[in-house]
Amino acid sequence: MRSLMILAASVAMIGLAAPSYAGKVIPDFKLDDLNGESVSFYNVLASGPGPTVLSFWYVACEPCKDEHVELQELLDEYEDDGLVVVAVSVDSSKTVSGVKPYVRGNGYTFTVLLDIDGNVKQTLGVPYEPYTFLVDCDGNVIHEKLGYRKGDEKVLEEAIVAYFEAGEPETLILESVPMESAPSD
Repeated sequence: MRSLMILAASVAMIGLAAPSYAGKVIPDFKLDDLNGESVSFYNVLASGPGPTVLSFWYVACEPCKDEHVELQELLDEYEDDGLVVVAVSVDSSKTVSGVKPYVRGNGYTFTVLLDIDGNVKQTLGVPYEPYTFLVDCDGNVIHEKLGYRKGDEKVLEEAIVAYFEAGEPETLILESVPMESAPSD
């Protein structure tokens, strides 16, 4: 019984082990978009006066799909104010063919980049998906979240609104949510 409790506690802490980028700068990276064009993350940051949501995901991830609905709603609401959403697919070469039909089929208008070899994910220490950052125009992380549960988008929206109201919101660190599913290659 004791070993079962230790195992349960260890599993519960897995989500808390995610590295924190709060207050740090996301390094520039280049990835291809859905049209095969190379896109620099820093060029995306420079494209708007507002913050950028950077979310890592993969096609078979159900929490990722739930988050995408909310990210599109946030983009629809705040795009005119300068919000940018970038969704980085970490699908492997085996599953990447499902990314474009999924994105187009759902009518998502946010930028989608492909991290097929997982280099950007690894560089940033993203342990599981979805993993979401809110980054200011200089690449500083002002919010990050491992996992997605209904209602998380409200906290993200609060950070977005704080950014627009103050220009420099406080850094927000949320509890990580243990993932029910992890990517499989």
